[in-house]
Amino acid sequence: MKTKSLLQAGALALALTATSLPAAVIFNSLGSGTVAVVGGTFASWAQNFDVPAGNYTLSSVLLGMDANDPVGPISGSGFYVQLWTTVSGAPGTKVGDLSGNDNPYLAGQYSYTGSYSLTGGTSYYILAGSTSINFQWLKNATIGTGSTTYGNISSQSTSVNPDALQMQVDLSPVPEPTEWAAVSVAMLGLVYVAKRRLAPVRQ
Repeated sequence: MKTKSLLQAGALALALTATSLPAAVIFNSLGSGTVAVVGGTFASWAQNFDVPAGNYTLSSVLLGMDANDPVGPISGSGFYVQLWTTVSGAPGTKVGDLSGNDNPYLAGQYSYTGSYSLTGGTSYYILAGSTSINFQWLKNATIGTGSTTYGNISSQSTSVNPDALQMQVDLSPVPEPTEWAAVSVAMLGLVYVAKRRLAPVRQ
């Protein structure tokens, strides 16, 4: 009887954990729009996003880019994408770099990945720039709720730009300690039942 109750409790814990965690949380401002010049002799650009309540890990960022020269795209390198904290409504401290194409000179959507822990209920910035030639990050005229675009980012000096830079941010939820505990209890229950069934019967 105890074994059956433990198994039922474990199954319930697993079900609750699975249903309480969404597969991904996506911030999406991709769409048609104009361009913002990134890097080179121009400013870097940044777009912020709000993290929902709970703990998350940054999975990937998708940027909408245009050809860096409408006549003939110029191949180069030096494009970078970074994750920054938000301080007083502007990029504060760099959290880290994201991995991806350092030469997005053709029009398209480019993916950049990382694995950084994000605190729920706070805001972060995705900042893009270049150490060499200019690139074109697409932007929209409409700013979404909880989003602000900053340009002219150099030595922490910022000025607000009334456009929203195009990007999609995928966040992976991190289970709370209580959820991990529930899963652990469930697994222990399943292991116990399995051992009981596999144990030899004593005569």
